Amino acid sequence: MVTVGGIIGGGLRLVKDRPISTLVWGIIYMAVTAAGIVALLVPFLQMAAANAQHGTPPDPAALLRVMGLMYLFYFGIFIVLTILLAAGVRAVLRPDEPGFAYIRLGMDEVRLVALMLMMVIGGFVLMMVLIMLFSIVMIAMGAGAGGMMNGGAAPGQPGAGFVVMILLIYAIPIFLSVRLSPALALTMIRQKIVIGEAWRLTSGHFWKIFAGYLVLGLILFVAYIAILFAVFLPLASVTGNAEPGAMAALMQGHVGALGPILAGGCVVLAILSGIGIAFWSGGIAAATNALLADPDMDYAETFA
Repeated sequence: MVTVGGIIGGGLRLVKDRPISTLVWGIIYMAVTAAGIVALLVPFLQMAAANAQHGTPPDPAALLRVMGLMYLFYFGIFIVLTILLAAGVRAVLRPDEPGFAYIRLGMDEVRLVALMLMMVIGGFVLMMVLIMLFSIVMIAMGAGAGGMMNGGAAPGQPGAGFVVMILLIYAIPIFLSVRLSPALALTMIRQKIVIGEAWRLTSGHFWKIFAGYLVLGLILFVAYIAILFAVFLPLASVTGNAEPGAMAALMQGHVGALGPILAGGCVVLAILSGIGIAFWSGGIAAATNALLADPDMDYAETFA
């Protein structure tokens, strides 16, 4: 039976049982992210410096190239993250399979990338449709002229209807993401892309699954906030209060301290990234195992 504690325990247990793999996942994710940011930042800064030196506006073709690189970077991160999530699910479902940190490049990964692309594209289309529908409703109810307000609402203030629409735009994709989350593990178990079965399995279990994921997310959120205050706010204080003319001297005076702070921050972020991957993959795998172990289902047949 699926429980909130079981989902939370699945994420925590994966970190506890596979600490080296968790660290490897985080290092890979951070390394790819850092390399991509540098690859994007360098040409952008060069273009901006050239434009500033010659006093010319940005070249549209150059901007398009940078945007193309940006989208390519996002797609690369998407693939890497999917492969790492597959490794985390594999560590739970197939712990005896060989592979460095359970990372493999095979048909499981191909199917999962295809599944995730379908979900991302479907989510984007759904979001656009919702925004269009709600915009039509707002216009029809006179939102452009101060409508969509409660009887006593002041002009220019959104009413309850507008707030409900905004909440639905975010609530519906979250609901669908939770209901379809076992598709990741089921696709590896069935060795084919699975969506409908994930929807059927999670029927009646939304709130428990959502609560489990929410707690795991809050743990990560608190950790990232702590790192923000401990590492990156001191960096901001080094540069944020300096006059432009004194910036160079200030940076020279703190360059010795900036290096260790940045290095430490990157290490901690890599660890947190690995923990995040372990949390989500472990939580999804635990939820899927619990759903498949329901007394009304033939558990042995499920893994046959």
